[in-house]
Amino acid sequence: MSVIVHNFRSWFINQVWGNRAGAILAAAIIPGLCAPALAGQAVEGPPASRSFRSLVSEVSQVRDVQFVRELQLEWNRADASGAGDGGTQAFTLVDERVVPGGLRRERRPQLSYDRLVVVVRDSLGRELDWRLIRNPAILRAEVPGPDGRLTGRVIELDAVELSIAIPNIAAADHIELYRPRWTGTEYALDSLVEVLLRNRR
Repeated sequence: MSVIVHNFRSWFINQVWGNRAGAILAAAIIPGLCAPALAGQAVEGPPASRSFRSLVSEVSQVRDVQFVRELQLEWNRADASGAGDGGTQAFTLVDERVVPGGLRRERRPQLSYDRLVVVVRDSLGRELDWRLIRNPAILRAEVPGPDGRLTGRVIELDAVELSIAIPNIAAADHIELYRPRWTGTEYALDSLVEVLLRNRR
């Protein structure tokens, strides 16, 4: 199921907050409206809350992986310039399977603008693992300028497929996908989406 994020919560509160009964009703209903209902459903993630440096120092990647969970997501960006800064986006989990295999650990992780960070979390939101993947929406191309000379240019695609491989961890409940943003001194992580895993244990 593809879910496009809407700013519904603020509108709902404004509509029913006029009286005490409405306030009680809002408190009871809003959590159910905002929570994901189905496995594989994508929801808007929280704002950036940490740096990549802190993630690497505080969360160790799982070792001795023998089974891998492979995910295929469709990523549609209604506003190609809006990733991470308010553009409407939709993510759809189209396939998920567990296969035998291993994953290489990032001994000296190097983050850049054309990468994404995948964080595996349990049902309480605790971080279990993280991985770097290429951002397929970003392409470098040679395009002719006014004088006919080829120049390098970065192109961002509107619709792409994401291939993600994570360790098959028993406690894994969902993944959170981040896009890096350079602050001038380090990379901050801007949340793009949270996706519930289908085959949760």
